[in-house]
Amino acid sequence: MLQKTAITLILIFTGFYSFSQVDYLLINNDYQQELEKKALETKFFHTNVKPYNRQNIKGRICIDNMVVEALEPIKEKFFPKNKDKIKIKPIAGIGAGYDVKQKDLPFHGYAGVKLHSDYIKDVSIHADIYANYYKSPSYLTSQIDSTGIVPHNGLVLSSQNGQYAYLNANGYLSYMPAKYINFELGRGKHFFGDGERSLLLSDNSNVSPYAKADVEVWKIKYVYLLAQQKDYDLRFPDKKFSTKYTATHYLSMNITKWLNFNMFETVISSPIDSMGANRGFDVNYLNPVIFFRPVDLSQGSPDNVLVGMGGSLKLFRHTQFYGQGVLDEFILSHFKARNGSWVNKYGLQVGVKSYKTFFIKDLYSQFEINFVRPFTYSHSQPISSYGSYGQPLAHPLGANFKEGIAIVNYTYNDFTAQIKMSYSIYGENADTINYGHNIHRSYLDRTFGDEGYFLTKGITTKLAYAELKMWYPIVDDLFFAEAGVAYRKQSSAIVNEENMMFFIGIKSPISN
Repeated sequence: MLQKTAITLILIFTGFYSFSQVDYLLINNDYQQELEKKALETKFFHTNVKPYNRQNIKGRICIDNMVVEALEPIKEKFFPKNKDKIKIKPIAGIGAGYDVKQKDLPFHGYAGVKLHSDYIKDVSIHADIYANYYKSPSYLTSQIDSTGIVPHNGLVLSSQNGQYAYLNANGYLSYMPAKYINFELGRGKHFFGDGERSLLLSDNSNVSPYAKADVEVWKIKYVYLLAQQKDYDLRFPDKKFSTKYTATHYLSMNITKWLNFNMFETVISSPIDSMGANRGFDVNYLNPVIFFRPVDLSQGSPDNVLVGMGGSLKLFRHTQFYGQGVLDEFILSHFKARNGSWVNKYGLQVGVKSYKTFFIKDLYSQFEINFVRPFTYSHSQPISSYGSYGQPLAHPLGANFKEGIAIVNYTYNDFTAQIKMSYSIYGENADTINYGHNIHRSYLDRTFGDEGYFLTKGITTKLAYAELKMWYPIVDDLFFAEAGVAYRKQSSAIVNEENMMFFIGIKSPISN
């Protein structure tokens, strides 16, 4: 079966042969917004698969005669005329703030290099390496000290008095034998969806080693992604981290020029079984075209399988409605009974974004709602939860929450001002009581039996965040200046913390 599949794929691939290279844009919501605006005006670009490949952008956007003229102002930014086969650029930044409420002075400095090579035909090599020195805001210090992890970034190399040194190192080796076919080995992040958040796979956690194959033909884009994760393994107190694997299928279909539908499935597999024996990696998951759930059931596998779907609808060539749903487990009879059964584990997202709000040019707005039921993404064995380095692989709040997000920005002559606000309510766990918020805690550890787990039940925690930020490019796309003010308040029966921070900086663009 595997041989037949491989032969079929080879025949398909060779039919589309042409010389190509790979160069990805950053997964950075501010940086890629200008490109997404142009992509929305085209027919069949897949805005829900990130990071974006410049080669696919050229194929999908630049050939669309309706937007070639509109694309001219950003061609130099996204497709520079420099034809060098080896490119080296600096990465550097310094930013500092003052927290009025906590009388604190957080800062972040980083320096390194970006390397990209297209020297070998059809092969691209890319690396971003930069060292960081970081003094965290007060609300993060205890978390970093207890975990040894800087959220979203990596392991702490050294620390002193709330100041941390760590390294960001990511890159890839890509082979693109055809215009819309790519094979890749790397270390990095991926994001599926059109929202500010993703309930399927986001860039929330640390970078991880991966192998990826993606095919884009006609109106279809298909991604197979195999990644190695590390996470806390609560079964073995003497072992801080254990290795696990995620194998993911993602299919995006532009059914019409205004309608997209996508499907997602992933399996989280630990090579160590519940008895501590090393069972290795299940080779069945290496097949890029199977459905994981039937294999999981037929093998009696202890692995964790998630499925999901999403879609988007474009209106007026500048407005996009989008949504996602993730399903962990579900029993219809319990859903109808409305008894708060723990086994109904799912999440939903709905949102809308417009790049011409109220038909005003360059006025961008986005509004999004997310909620995820208790125990979603968790598993009977904590190592098989949908997380990495103690952080969720999907939404940063994990599970048992509801959230609203609003973003508005306006650009004038490269100067951008943005207001971002979010408000969430979640049911926090207590020390000995599991309400299903922490995805790294076993769902077998249920305090109240099988029922009564309603959304946000637990230690009700409210988290509000508001930010006004302005930025301006000062050296092409290498450096930009930013300044702003942010307000954060977290309140519950056990926590009441408030921060108001003014900040300023000069930086190279880096990932979110």
